[in-house]
Amino acid sequence: MNIPLHIKSIFILLFSPVLLMAGIGGTLEISPAKPGVGSTLEIEYRSGELFSVTDKPLFTVVYFYNATQMYPVALSYQLKKSGKTYTAEVKDTPSDAVFALVKVTNGKQTDWNGDNMWEILFYDGKKPLNNTYLRQALSHLGSPIINIKRPVSFPLALKSLRSELDQNPDNFQARITLASVLYETKEISKTEFTTRVEALIKGGYNAEKENEVRAAARALQSIGLPADASDVEKKFAIKYPKTDLAEELMRVSCMQAKTPDEFETAVRDYLKAFNYGVFGDGMYMDLLKFYLQQG
Repeated sequence: MNIPLHIKSIFILLFSPVLLMAGIGGTLEISPAKPGVGSTLEIEYRSGELFSVTDKPLFTVVYFYNATQMYPVALSYQLKKSGKTYTAEVKDTPSDAVFALVKVTNGKQTDWNGDNMWEILFYDGKKPLNNTYLRQALSHLGSPIINIKRPVSFPLALKSLRSELDQNPDNFQARITLASVLYETKEISKTEFTTRVEALIKGGYNAEKENEVRAAARALQSIGLPADASDVEKKFAIKYPKTDLAEELMRVSCMQAKTPDEFETAVRDYLKAFNYGVFGDGMYMDLLKFYLQQG
């Protein structure tokens, strides 16, 4: 049973098969160990104490990330039970997936694998696809999605970023992110960070790719150029009005409304453009609260 979840907002290890312990939770194996583009995945979960007394069905939720979009595509699969072992087959792996995070849940309780989740790296032969290590690095720098849980780890992020740049030295987002993490960890000074960012921006980036636009905007913001950062984002949003970034900017404009009438108009425009977008449910609630406040 395959249940897609409409969620946008919202390290596979190199063993074969992949096996990670999860404390009172269970263990999860994913095969093949080095899946290729669009590979069918076999998932086997052995439950631990967490689900020992539940009669609810278990589902595995897989968050697939591609190379350019900030938010993953989440797909849910009901696990078939045989004793304490549960299995599922994933036949609809997105063809553009480069990285994924996995959890197991019965809707009430969730096995987060010790708050790390399980991960999948996608390969081209013997090496990970371009941007796979980058996505892995970003997963260690926090998530804007509450359905994903993984602690921030600068050391793990740095390791993955360096692996990405070893494989793909011209990866703009990886280079920007590496500079940012080195600055955050005080391995480089503010002056060196600013110099690196200015050089990377001057060297050019692909203004047609959302991930590079986001990276450039964040970098400009961090070196004290908020107007330039905003200009970069707005130009992209105007050209690509149905992207996640465009949706985020439209939500921000709603929050910046100065009068109730402006807010109502802005929210209605947002819901018309992004009825089922990243922040759709929240915006419906905001509009409802607005009407209730009007008496």
